[in-house]
Amino acid sequence: MSEQNLPLTCSVVVTGQLRMPEMLLQSVRSWMAQSREGLISRVIVVTWQEEAHQFPELCSKLEQHGVELLTPPMPPVRGIGHVWPQTLALVRGLELLADEDAWVLKTRADLSISPPFLRSLLETPGY
Repeated sequence: MSEQNLPLTCSVVVTGQLRMPEMLLQSVRSWMAQSREGLISRVIVVTWQEEAHQFPELCSKLEQHGVELLTPPMPPVRGIGHVWPQTLALVRGLELLADEDAWVLKTRADLSISPPFLRSLLETPGY
């Protein structure tokens, strides 16, 4: 298989509140299955200390699944719609990937992405 036909490697950065723990765990399980196939390289969850303290069991389960968990303190300035904390969370997650050559899927803890759809994106040359 030529280099351009190889599947892409993707890191996943999840940001924000841990609103739907079961949905996040379901997503993490599918990403870890895709990780074993070489499609997903890393899964990083960036949430605030306050969120992590509200969901200690979830955070423990995430780490048991191999998720890298970042929990900085919530910034004092939030902005309209919490734009500053959201942007800062993404930046924190991307900082961990600065030296890597992979695509990044940025998502939220309360969204689910179809595993077959993600697979098709990563396995389709030139997509």
